[in-house]
Amino acid sequence: MDKEDKDSDSTVTSLDENTENFCTNPTRDILAEGITNLFKPTIERLDERVATTIQLQSELRGQLDALSAQLRDIEKAQNQIPEFADKVKELLNVKHKVTIINNVLSTSQERLTGLHRLIEKEQHRRQALLDSALSTNISSADYEQVYEPAEDSFLLLDALEADLEFLDTLQPRLCLEIGSGSGVIITALAKRLAHSALCLATDINPNACDATKRTAFHNGARLDSVRCNLVDAIRKRSVDVLLFNPPYVVTSDEELQSQKLFTDQTTGNPATQRNLVYSWAGGRDGRRVTDALLEQLDDILSPSGVLYLLLLRENKPDEIIKQLVECNFKAVKHMERRIPGEYLYILKVTRCIS
Repeated sequence: MDKEDKDSDSTVTSLDENTENFCTNPTRDILAEGITNLFKPTIERLDERVATTIQLQSELRGQLDALSAQLRDIEKAQNQIPEFADKVKELLNVKHKVTIINNVLSTSQERLTGLHRLIEKEQHRRQALLDSALSTNISSADYEQVYEPAEDSFLLLDALEADLEFLDTLQPRLCLEIGSGSGVIITALAKRLAHSALCLATDINPNACDATKRTAFHNGARLDSVRCNLVDAIRKRSVDVLLFNPPYVVTSDEELQSQKLFTDQTTGNPATQRNLVYSWAGGRDGRRVTDALLEQLDDILSPSGVLYLLLLRENKPDEIIKQLVECNFKAVKHMERRIPGEYLYILKVTRCIS
């Protein structure tokens, strides 16, 4: 019994001593402190990274929440957007039409450019014609009393030029222009037919008769000018080529009849009041003078004679053609031209061949 107690005491004493020795072991403490110091920076950095990660996760969660709210707003807004499919189709159609219009405008611009070149060429040609064959020494003061060449005059010149082969074949002996004005048309024809035809001009205006003679003289053309109404001074059925640029503007008959001839106190010659009203005022349908001439046409033209008559669209050229056909004449629209504010025709009239 005593022996067992001794052993027990001995054991207890030994455990306490070991515990005491473990707690106060300096080697162990130094080793533990070294290991701790070795891993402490890594652990501190890991702690910092963990803290940063937690913060970023929190921020990311906030951003995800905000994005989720925005997506909900977008989804809600999409549900409120109207259907644009039809509008898109309309815009595409409009774009297609705009493209077509641009192409048309481009083509039109090219055509206008070409037309402008043709107009310039024609203007140069006409100017050269006037400068060479139709130059005049008529002043601006003269044109206050005499009809000045204009687009209708040029159309009549072009019609004659286009028909020169016919005129050469016709071999006219007497050519007559009624209402010659400045005389440029009959002068051009007289120069072309100088060796085969006698060319005459008539005009009710003595100033026009004088201007015609001066134009012919200035261009070396042989012709004479007679002051009379239409063809009062011309032998019947003797005219092979008849030219007439009549007063064709539509006016009231009262306006035409109210005009009178008066004597110019400066020159002592009769002149037409109100800016040459007789040279352009045509009365009803612009045909008072034209109809008066056509009523006499059978007594004017030679058997092979031809009339070149200038008309305005408002003069009803188709109606005139019908009337001429009924009087045993053949009438065709030999040339036509649109000019600013007017559409002009040249009627070529011949007798029907029996």
